Parts: sequence; C-alpha cells; structure tokens
Amino acid sequence: MHDSRTLGVATLLALTFTASATRAQEPAARRLFLGPVVAPASYQHALAKGTCLANGAPGPRYWTNRASYRINARLLPESKRLEGAARITYRNNSPDTLRNLHIDLTQNYQRGDAIRSEMVADITPGMELKRVSVNGVELKADAQAGARYQVFDTRLVVLPARPVLPGDSVSVAIDYAFTIPQAGIGERMGWSKDNLFFIAYWYPQMAVYDDVVGWHPDPFTGITEFYAGFGDYDYTIDMPEGWVLLGTGELSNAQQVLSSDVYQRLQRAQASDQVVGVVTAGNLNAATAKGTNGRLQWHFVAHNVRDVAFSAS
Repeated sequence: MHDSRTLGVATLLALTFTASATRAQEPAARRLFLGPVVAPASYQHALAKGTCLANGAPGPRYWTNRASYRINARLLPESKRLEGAARITYRNNSPDTLRNLHIDLTQNYQRGDAIRSEMVADITPGMELKRVSVNGVELKADAQAGARYQVFDTRLVVLPARPVLPGDSVSVAIDYAFTIPQAGIGERMGWSKDNLFFIAYWYPQMAVYDDVVGWHPDPFTGITEFYAGFGDYDYTIDMPEGWVLLGTGELSNAQQVLSSDVYQRLQRAQASDQVVGVVTAGNLNAATAKGTNGRLQWHFVAHNVRDVAFSAS
C-alpha cells in the first residue's frame, strides 16, 4: 500500500484544480483567491524518481522494504510480565544504502519520561532490552563508536557494523521484556483481573523506510495512527496450561495445545456454516491439553500482515 500522505497530496491537488475551474466563472469580487498548492519537496522527488505517480499511485520504480519475524514469548500471568526473543530478517529493497536501522518500541509509551498526548498513564519501565545484535554481532548501548544502539523515546536506532546495501538483508536479534500495563497504549492493550490478557505492541517492530520520506522518525505519542509495513510472522507464546489463546494468523499446532474435545469442536466449526460452540461452559475447565511442566506452546503463523496481537483467557 502506498503512503496515505502521498495520496492525500494528490487528492488535495485534484480538489484544488476542480475548485479553480468551478470558480473561474464567478465574479472577481466573489472569488476567494488562494495561493498555489505546492507539493512537499520529498513528494516531488519521489515523482522525479518514478516511485510515485501524480495521482498518488505507485510508479514503475516503486519498492517497499520487507521484514519477517520469528518471535518466542513467555507470558507470566501472576507477575503480569512478558519475556520475548525476536529475530527479524529485514530486506532492503530500496536503492539506498542504509547506515542505520529504525525499530519501534511502542511499549515505551508507558515509561514515566515518555512524550505522551495523555497526562494519565499506567507507568511501567517500558521495553527492557536485554540484548541487541545485528548479524550475530552484539551491539553496545549508547557507545560513542562502533556497532551500537540508542533508544529515543519509542524508537530504537541501531547502527550496525556494516551498512545494509541495496538488495541485501540483515538479521536483527533482540531479547526483551516488559511489565504488562493494566490499561496500556491508550487502553488498546492490558489485562483484567487474573483471567484475561489482551496483548498488543509486544515486540520490536521495524519502522517504515519508504520512497518519500525514508525512515519515518515520529515517536508514538498516543493519539496518532500507525504506519507499518507488511511482513511475515512466525510466533510462539508460552502460557500455563488451562489458558486459551487467540492470535493473528493461523494456530498451527491446535491439536497439540487443545483438549481432544475442543479440537474436534474446532474442526467441526471450521467445516460448518452453522455456529458451533468450541469452548463452552461445559468444557471450560478442560479446554487445553496437558503441558510440559504445566505450560504449553501456542504457535501462530501470519503472512503479509502489518502487525500481530493476541489474547489469553
């Protein structure tokens, strides 16, 4: 999908030209004279490069960078914590050499020192980075030279040992953890009592590098919407047995995590045009299989999506 801001410029230009033609027949005394509408220099540059067309559609040289994620996370209901390990493969399809990488840590919105549009927030330490590496090389935080990284509010900026050339891919590994806020990110995520978690913004996500702006540097302040690229996700959530999970994508190991009765009901529901109760009051206490050491691994796969989230109850 092209940048919605590019489409906005094209729409504004079209509306202006239409309004000008309509007002051309009006008496001069009644007309409101507006200055010329000038598209931003970055948009004009994209037009010249052929990555955009004047109507906002992708041009013949349009490209998008691509990320694929493999994430393993462990949710700890009693302590309201999530521990994760994300492995991101990022492909640079642009004609540009990327000397740094930008990664969104939206969970930092909950930090006490975060820039927020809302004065009231459930304060947590935000995303706690345990380890950051690029192509197997561990990076130092806030170093003055060499491969390193620095956190700016909700943005992690990584300087790898070598730039990412056009057409090349880079592997980023991040081990992290965070305390789950009860009502986080503008109440878009959180938990209720001790039997429900709804989890979003729970992993480091590549920021957008596009043909108009490059890296989009804006931090998340609470009221803006998100601009994210499409990607592929393979993620596993480790939970205590007895908890049922729903997540973006397809549950690839349903037979291993659900009890036999619930799994059979799920199979019937997927093949039926009628409503089939999968987890009901009658089987709620025996909805999952027995886990290893009391825990189960829920494995989801989602292709060509902008984000993934999950809930557990």
